[in-house]
Amino acid sequence: MEILRLDSNVPTAVADLLSRVCEPVRLRPEAGLPLRSRADHWEAGDFSFTELALDGSVDLTSGPAHHRIGLLAVHSGQFVDTTGGRQDLYRPGSAVLVTDCGLPRTGRALELRCTVATFDPALLGAAGTSGTQETARVAGAGAPDPARGRQVTAALAYLRHHVLAAPDVDPLAAATGIRHLASVLGVMLPGKRGAGSDGADTETLQRAMRFIEENAHRPISLPEIAEAAQVTARAVQYAFKRHTAGTPLGYLRRVRIGHAHQELRAASPEAGSVAEIGARWGFSHPGRFAAAYRAVYGFPPSRTLQQPPVARAP
Repeated sequence: MEILRLDSNVPTAVADLLSRVCEPVRLRPEAGLPLRSRADHWEAGDFSFTELALDGSVDLTSGPAHHRIGLLAVHSGQFVDTTGGRQDLYRPGSAVLVTDCGLPRTGRALELRCTVATFDPALLGAAGTSGTQETARVAGAGAPDPARGRQVTAALAYLRHHVLAAPDVDPLAAATGIRHLASVLGVMLPGKRGAGSDGADTETLQRAMRFIEENAHRPISLPEIAEAAQVTARAVQYAFKRHTAGTPLGYLRRVRIGHAHQELRAASPEAGSVAEIGARWGFSHPGRFAAAYRAVYGFPPSRTLQQPPVARAP
C-alpha cells in the first residue's frame, strides 16, 4: 500500500494527487484567491482513501476512475454536486456513494474537509458499477436508513480518528480498516438496501472482526469466532469471503502480524528476538513467521528489529 501526504498552496499539487485515481482532476479556486490544500492519501490495488482539506471556494472537475464505486463524506464546510446540472448539497455529517466513478463529475467546495474514497465493487459485494451518474446518500440528511447511516458514521469515525490518526500508521491496519468500511457501505448500495442477508453478513463480519482484534493475543479457533459472531462457522466464513475475499483465520493472522510489527518497532535486538516476538503472537515456526511478515511488509522482520526505534518506517 502506498501512503502520500501533501500540504501545498499550489492548486495543481492536490489535483495531481487526486488524478492518480480520477484522471484528470482540475481545481479552480475563486478568482484572485490562493488555494491551501492538505491531503493524506492511502492507495492499494482495490481502493483509494483520501482525507482532504480545501480552503476557500473551489470548483472541481474529476475524470473517470473506471470500475470503481466512490464515497464522499463531508466533515466540515460544504460540497455541492453539480454533475449534469444537479445542485445536491452535502453538509457536515453527510456521506454519499457514487455508484459509478467511470463517469465525469463536477462540484463546488467551500472550506471543505472531507473523505474521498474509491473502491473495487467487489469490496462492497457488488457485481460491478451502475453505468449511471446515480448517487446514494448513506449518512446524514436524506439517508434512507438512519440506523445504517449511524453504522457508516461510526465505522468512518473509528477509521479516521483511531486507525489512521497515529503518527506512524501501520499499513496493514490501515488497509484492513478501509476494506472493513467498504463492507459496511456495501449494504447501502441501491438495490441492496433492506436486504436482510446483506445486513446480516455485515453485522456478522463486524462482530467477528471485533472478537478477533480483542483476542488476537491468545489461541482462538474458528468455532470460537463463529460463536462470538452469533452464527455458524460456515456463515462467518461466507461473510469474510464475500466482503474481504479472505477467511476468518487469515484475518486473525494479519492482525497478529500487525501486532508483531508494532512490537518489533518498539524493541531492540538486545531486548528481544524475532522468534520470541513471533511466538508471542502465535507464530511458533520462525521461518513461517518471516515469510508471512515479508508478504505484508516487503522485508523480513529482522530488518525492522535491527532499526533504531525512532527511525523505523511504517
